[in-house]
Amino acid sequence: MRDCCTKVTNHILNTMSVNINQRPLTLGEQRVRTQFNPSADSAVDQLKQLSAKLIDLCEELKEKDPRLCEMAQSHYELAAMLAVKLATA
Repeated sequence: MRDCCTKVTNHILNTMSVNINQRPLTLGEQRVRTQFNPSADSAVDQLKQLSAKLIDLCEELKEKDPRLCEMAQSHYELAAMLAVKLATA
């Protein structure tokens, strides 16, 4: 049941989270919210894009060790938040 709910939730998020070009956002882009940068700070854009790519790369490697994948993705997400805080200090 949990897997079913997770799949439905992910599907809803993917269909709702689209950018201007109507391309679904990647998992990494969703997690670090690349579309949200009210200050239009280029450093914030760079930090979020690079963090999103790292999260996406982990997702591609997930089959090797799902637990490590989730941990790494969570830490990259945290690192992105802290780096954005630094960039906007």
